Amino acid sequence: MSDEVGEEERKDVDEDVAQAADEVIEDVTQPIIEETKKDSEEVLAFIKKHQKTILLIALLIIPIFLSVFIRIQPAYLPVTEDWAENAVIDSVRRSIDRDSRQQFPTLPDAQREQFVEEQVAIFVEENQANIKQEVQNVANNFKQRLQDDSGQTYLLAIDPYYYSTYARNLIETGELGNSEVGGAPYDTKALAPQGRDVPRNWHVFVDAWMFRISKLFGNDNLLTAFFLAPLIIATLAVIPCFFILRKISGKFAAVVGSSIVAVHTAFMTRTVAGFSDTDAYNVLFPVLIAWALLGSIESKNEKWKYGFGILAGVATGIYSRFWTGWWYIFDIALAAIGLYFLYELYLWKQKKGHKKEMMDTLKNGITYFVSSLIFLGLVARDGFMSGATSSFHALFQFPFGITQLKDVATKTIWPNVFTTVAELNPSSISSTIGVMGGVFLFGIAIAGIAVLLMQKKKQHLFFALFLAIWTIVAVYASTRGIRFTLILVPAFGMAIGCFFGLATDYLAKQGLEAWKMKKSITYGIMIVVAVLLLANPVNPSYNMVEQGYNQAIHEIPSMNDAWWNALTNIKENSQEDAIITSWWDFGHWFRFVADRAATFDGASQNRPQAHWVGRMLQTADEKESLALLRMIDCGADDSNCILFNHTQDELT
Repeated sequence: MSDEVGEEERKDVDEDVAQAADEVIEDVTQPIIEETKKDSEEVLAFIKKHQKTILLIALLIIPIFLSVFIRIQPAYLPVTEDWAENAVIDSVRRSIDRDSRQQFPTLPDAQREQFVEEQVAIFVEENQANIKQEVQNVANNFKQRLQDDSGQTYLLAIDPYYYSTYARNLIETGELGNSEVGGAPYDTKALAPQGRDVPRNWHVFVDAWMFRISKLFGNDNLLTAFFLAPLIIATLAVIPCFFILRKISGKFAAVVGSSIVAVHTAFMTRTVAGFSDTDAYNVLFPVLIAWALLGSIESKNEKWKYGFGILAGVATGIYSRFWTGWWYIFDIALAAIGLYFLYELYLWKQKKGHKKEMMDTLKNGITYFVSSLIFLGLVARDGFMSGATSSFHALFQFPFGITQLKDVATKTIWPNVFTTVAELNPSSISSTIGVMGGVFLFGIAIAGIAVLLMQKKKQHLFFALFLAIWTIVAVYASTRGIRFTLILVPAFGMAIGCFFGLATDYLAKQGLEAWKMKKSITYGIMIVVAVLLLANPVNPSYNMVEQGYNQAIHEIPSMNDAWWNALTNIKENSQEDAIITSWWDFGHWFRFVADRAATFDGASQNRPQAHWVGRMLQTADEKESLALLRMIDCGADDSNCILFNHTQDELT
């Protein structure tokens, strides 16, 4: 009986404890639940209130992510793993082939090849772990040859070392040159022994600031900062493309068009991480100028109209300090404004009104033209008036100069070394269309411009004219030098984006009216089409993301440990006034790594030194070679100039 009473008491105690525990848990958790619920409601309210902005940011992240993810690949050199795998498998294949020849010397070649491949497959299957480890070891060995001691991949190609030399000078001494002449910075290690003025290309300052900013995050390696510069600039170029297309054709067009610009191989090849040259600016500034002019054209507020026009002029002036070919986008902009003005004039003459629109367009053109000349003069190296005047002349002279870029000896007996520069090799219209993505994709771009022309809004027609002129100019420029295919990419990508945006809106409207189809279905179908265009898993020719990725992973530095160590050895075991005489290709390397003067380089190759160095390297007469070397290193081309001044005959 007592046991039963004790059991009941224990049950009562357990129930009391459980109830007390529940009350404690409720007291503890209830405030948390209520606070969490409150926070969730606030988050949901914030999302609901700012859903358009959040969606816009989310969509913008897509092309930005594509640009960054693909362009960063050279930092990791993933292609070395393919090299390593091929090297390891090839080693296995050679070993098996050698053994088979000893065991079966009379076996026919066709059967031997089949036997070897079968044995290789069996060996690989049975030794997967060992082969994987060996591949990794070989890949690491390959990577180490293309990276410095800290594991930083060397800068790609050669030209980036030109800008890096001056950026390093700026960081270490506060001056661009290593000397000064007439109060201006001077470089005695370029075009030795004479030296030359320091070109004030603002990319040098960008590189220097990249390093200063990276130091705030613990980076002390100059190459790391210079390596990331093109990735950042190219990615920034995607942003104005996105907002132009959003304004013209909507969010869907913005994602498609800006993503194409972000991943296109013609843009990717010279703007991946490590290719720290000026090419990324040739997309960034033109699209900034296009965005500002579009804002000026469509704005109804006078202050905004003039403000955007002036902003376009500022961007043009700044652009001129990054690339000597800045004038092309200026001429395109003026041509587009001029054609649009003539269109408005025609409507006015037809008594269809448009007088105000015509005068507004005239104001746009004048504002852009004047503000551009002002800022071109302000940023000019040789003073405001001289800079503005020379810039004005450039608008008309330079377009004709590009037609003679590869001409041979038209005004001088000296050879045109530009004929040997691969990136300036001429292309054809069909080749340019092929580089862009083929006839089909190029046709979509043309259709996008045509669709824009059929729209009624002012900004649509202006932008269509802008893209049309841009496309024509860029296609022609690419026929003079394949490098200029790059300047076609923004127009190409934005034209395709316009097509998808406007076509989707039209189909959604037609589908709703004709078949009562929900807009979401139409948009879903077009999104699938766009994804297949950007990342087609079946047809690689229409997989622009894969093409861009393949381009990026195969971009590797020309510099390697052998070059770096050899040039470092020269630096450590030569006089500071030593001159390295070689063909022009590696002059920038000599000045950056060896820190020694070079006879000439990629910024001074089209000079008589090319003739003398070429002759020195080719002659079989050692005395002649030494005499030419002495002449070049002691006075460059001065002796020839003295003879010419005396005889007035270049052939003497």
